[in-house]
Amino acid sequence: MKRVIKSMAAFMLAIALPSMAQSDKMDLRLEFFNTLNSDFSGDQYEGTSFKTNILRFAVFGDITDQVSYSYRQALQKPASINSLENLANQIEFANVTYHPSDRLNFTFGKQFVAFGGWEHNVNVLRIKEFSEFVGAIACYQTGVSATWQMNDNHEWIFQVLDARGKKDADWFESALPAGLEATKAPLMGTINWNSYFADKALHFRYAASALSMAKDKYAYYLTAANIYEKGSLLACLDFMYAREAVDNLGRLSALRGQTMQNVQYFTTIANVEYAFHPQWNLALKAAYEITDLYKDVDIYQAGRYLDEWNVQAGLEYMPVVENPNFKLFAWYLYKDAKASDLGKYFLLGDKNHQRISLGMTYTFNAL
Repeated sequence: MKRVIKSMAAFMLAIALPSMAQSDKMDLRLEFFNTLNSDFSGDQYEGTSFKTNILRFAVFGDITDQVSYSYRQALQKPASINSLENLANQIEFANVTYHPSDRLNFTFGKQFVAFGGWEHNVNVLRIKEFSEFVGAIACYQTGVSATWQMNDNHEWIFQVLDARGKKDADWFESALPAGLEATKAPLMGTINWNSYFADKALHFRYAASALSMAKDKYAYYLTAANIYEKGSLLACLDFMYAREAVDNLGRLSALRGQTMQNVQYFTTIANVEYAFHPQWNLALKAAYEITDLYKDVDIYQAGRYLDEWNVQAGLEYMPVVENPNFKLFAWYLYKDAKASDLGKYFLLGDKNHQRISLGMTYTFNAL
């Protein structure tokens, strides 16, 4: 079986990345995330089916001592071309990094956006269901970044990237609202600070971002992770805030069927994991999310529109002690959305969704 997987990996690599075979060092990683889901809407059973949540491969390598590259493609995503960045939506990473010193590097190309938050930054295989906020973020964009490792406990990241990979007509729910002009520089800037304290048991990951949405219209994000990890215990508290003159996350716009303005989102995420045995891990998670308008626009009044809860509990089992990257799990998800009186006036409704999942995640280093 291992020989077959290696052959598949070599074939995929030969098609997607022929030139990278010349590098001095190359790592090829395959990631799988499959589930059997039973879904319920309120007390109504909706159905049971298998789903491939993640199927992706990543290639990392060093061209010289100072130049490295990374490429990752998620095969479960659509293969359509993003109209602004001119890359397939499947491609998450496609970049080259220059390391002039041990503490400074510059990355050019499509890369991970350096927002704060544990849920945003952790490997997606560890997240069985994202919060609405993080699930809506476009977390891979094209541009340039600089990373400065100030010392062993403090790191700064500075990024200038595309604010979105698609043109306005393809990105917003119903193009730009009437009266707004398209920006000539749809870019975003992010400053990220990562720090460790208490012998690295405490980890903080904070970021501030500004995005150009339209001419003289901007969005601002404040994202933060507060992490405690020691021994078998992991505890995280994330705060995610967005203030958008034009709805970039698109959640309220999708509910209304039009591009909304003056939208504000705030999300709090609590996550606890406890490995009570080398082969067993217990996980609990809760998220509370608020959607409102911070200023009147057209017929829409400022105020609270939607409150949402997301509660999860799961048990993970690692059957092969020597390979903790192979996991089996059982997971329960409860999501509840309540529209305020103001939200109901504009035809937003309540929603309740539950899911029971059995699944598998596996990371395989093929080379």
